[in-house]
Amino acid sequence: MLSPYQFSSNSPIYGKDFDGLEWSNFMSALKKQLFGVTALQKSNIQDAWSFTGGNVQEQFYRVNGTIDNQKFEKIKNTFITNPVEVLSNNEAKFSFDYRQNEKTITKGDIFSIDIKNSTTFDSHVIVDEFKVSKNEFTLKVSTLEGHIEAGSVTFSGSFDEKSGEFNFTISGTSRIDHAGANLFTQIARGNQKLSWTEVLQKITDMTGSETRETVKVREYEFDPKKQSGEGKFVNQTEEFFTAKPQNAGSTTNPKTGGSPTSNPNANTNTNTSGSSGTNSSGSTEKK
Repeated sequence: MLSPYQFSSNSPIYGKDFDGLEWSNFMSALKKQLFGVTALQKSNIQDAWSFTGGNVQEQFYRVNGTIDNQKFEKIKNTFITNPVEVLSNNEAKFSFDYRQNEKTITKGDIFSIDIKNSTTFDSHVIVDEFKVSKNEFTLKVSTLEGHIEAGSVTFSGSFDEKSGEFNFTISGTSRIDHAGANLFTQIARGNQKLSWTEVLQKITDMTGSETRETVKVREYEFDPKKQSGEGKFVNQTEEFFTAKPQNAGSTTNPKTGGSPTSNPNANTNTNTSGSSGTNSSGSTEKK
């Protein structure tokens, strides 16, 4: 953290502190204190540090199972009225910093995220989109300045009344927005994976039955000429495993919310060829 004896490593003209995100977080925290959290601006992938921000990463997490309408309504209503309960986990605590309606989620609402072991200020994300219907719900949030990442993530749930099939997904694209990205990327990405797999386990617990979980991560070199920032394909990892409610004799690891390493039936595949990958079921997926 910054000491009283230096500011941005005594280089305030250059802005960000290369020992971390101290300057950026300090300024975003100061802006929040002076003008309120709604004064924070969005940070997108193109805004991330162009030379040190590392690769662009796509993440996809899914819980798939069979439930009845009553359980889906419970999951949907819990997510709508109290998303903090669903999204908070051992790695990151979510809370509303700005909420317009206590009974639901509204575009423009802002979450504060207290990241475990973080030496920087809390991160913030803003609600870009929220949709809800009888059998579906979608929440998309984007990072605000001061966040360790730049990008967005979408949470969605769907239910098929005829088959009883239920899906909950977390999908996002981001890039580390941190001057020390080369040092912090692996740590940040690893903690993020722990965070989201724990959320998957929470959803499995809410279904009360066995589910199938999927984790896919793709990385691309950063291309500043593309709006998405996605350049040359670097690698992909895929993990497929079965999870059970933890209160029903689950074989999953409570620290990871269903780590495939704790399940003998888990399958993991890593592809670095660039064009296509074959998953554990033998099917080929285009990149």
